[in-house]
This record gives sequence, structure tokens and C-alpha cells, in this order.
Amino acid sequence: MRYLIIGLMFLFSAFRPSEKMIAFQELPTVQNFESPFQILNAPQEFLPDWTGNQVASSASRIFQAVGFGRGGGNALGVQPISTFNGELVTRLSPRDFADPKVQFYARSLKNGTGTRPAIVFYSWSTSRNSGFSAPQILGSTSEFANDNQEYRKFEIEMPAEFDDFEEVFLRFQINYGTGTGTSARWFMDDFVFGDIVEDLTPPLLTSAKGYDERE
Repeated sequence: MRYLIIGLMFLFSAFRPSEKMIAFQELPTVQNFESPFQILNAPQEFLPDWTGNQVASSASRIFQAVGFGRGGGNALGVQPISTFNGELVTRLSPRDFADPKVQFYARSLKNGTGTRPAIVFYSWSTSRNSGFSAPQILGSTSEFANDNQEYRKFEIEMPAEFDDFEEVFLRFQINYGTGTGTSARWFMDDFVFGDIVEDLTPPLLTSAKGYDERE
């Protein structure tokens, strides 16, 4: 009997969660862009932990795209033009998680008859205003063509050197692409940061609506 008890104690200690496993049980940070945007420019936040260089109440610059999110909800929209490239910065807390990643859905929608894509870059920093890493392109220069696309899932690995920081900042730059005429309109939805459990369910397709050159 004594040996049985010792054996059970050994098994329990072998499978007991470590202190590190217990520490990392935070739920992922989620932003679904359903809450109303505050019409405020950086450094003020238009949503908690989100800033934009020019937030608008209408469908221009950076805006809340009502009805254009996944499943007919809302999304974050950016319209780059010849005199405006969008810049978004979000504050993240990597220390709360064991192996955090960024995951979100994005697409472009047709805006007029031009051939310019929206070109998206991302970069990291420990400061909201400076010191960002070299920008990395999201996909390719033609990833977000001036066309009516479906939402696609994107995942970004956070550089390991930021693991132990209390806060880091992820910047997205949405640029006016090369070509002629108008540029695509870009949308982001269902942004998640944290220890992500992979969902193998196929994504639902949503309808795509374009804009004419007057919008």
C-alpha cells in the first residue's frame, strides 16, 4: 500500500502544471471593431489601445466600416489616396502570454476603376512613437489589389526579443500602391493577440461590395 501511495504521488507531481503554465492563462486580446470609433487622431486612441494618424467619421482615411466586417458586422477600413497613407498602431502586452501571436482577417474592396493596390506593411517597437523595426510587407505588393476580395486570415509572429516586455507596439502602414487611378480600400477584422488555439473550421465566405469613383 505504501508503494502505491508513493507511486500516485510521483504521477501527480509529474503531470502537475508548472508555475509557468499556470502563469500564462490569460485570454487572448481581441478587437472586433464593433464598438463606435472615437474621431480622434494619434496620439489619442480611437479605440482602447489603438491609434490612427487620421480617423474620419465618413468612409475615408481611417474609419469604421459598418456592415463590411466578417459575417456582416463592422470592420476597420482604410482608404489610401495620393495624399494619404494610413498608419495604425496598437499596444500589446506580450508578458501575459507564453507564445503570443497576432492573427486577423483582411481583404481589399474595389474603389473606382483604378489599378492601384493597397500595400500593407507592419513593424514592431517598444515605443509608440519611434524605434520601429524595418517594415515587413504583409503578403506581397499585389496582395490587396483594387478588387472585391473575400476575407483571408493572416498571422504575424512577434519577434522573440519582445517576449519579456510589459508592452510593445505593432504598427500597420497602409500605402497607396503603384498603378493608375484609384487605390483599393483595405479592411481588417477580428484582430487577436495571445496564445492562439488554431481553429480548423473553414472560414465563412462573405459578400463583397465595391465603391464607385465618387466614394
